[in-house]
Amino acid sequence: MTILEEIENLTWYNLVNKLKSVLKRLLNNNSESPYYTYHSLLSQSNEDAPTDIILENTLGGNVVWSYDQDGQYFAELPITITEDNISVILGNQSVPVIYNAGYNSSTSIYLQTYVNTEGATWTLTNNFLSKTPIEIKIKK
Repeated sequence: MTILEEIENLTWYNLVNKLKSVLKRLLNNNSESPYYTYHSLLSQSNEDAPTDIILENTLGGNVVWSYDQDGQYFAELPITITEDNISVILGNQSVPVIYNAGYNSSTSIYLQTYVNTEGATWTLTNNFLSKTPIEIKIKK
């Protein structure tokens, strides 16, 4: 049967099903994200490591948070990173706090919380992560 004969024999039902099949294949091929993602809500108090409520984790393993010093924490990642393939985005609070985060080593990031304590002085301080959103994206 020639292509023209096949086209002439198509019913609307067959045509719709063929289109659905093609669209499904296209969507499945393009649905994979170009990033590994870790998205959670972080909380921290006293000299404890931050704890997380994980919203999404496609890193292939757990993120392990640790306390370093007042206002400074590290996350050990289950995946290798570089300075050029990672992005860290932190949410904000209702208090004046500055979050600083980024690449630390090939398997870890740092996170810092600064609070304005005396006019223009910003000090590394604990207790300013309270279900604070964080998103880490790593390019595949």
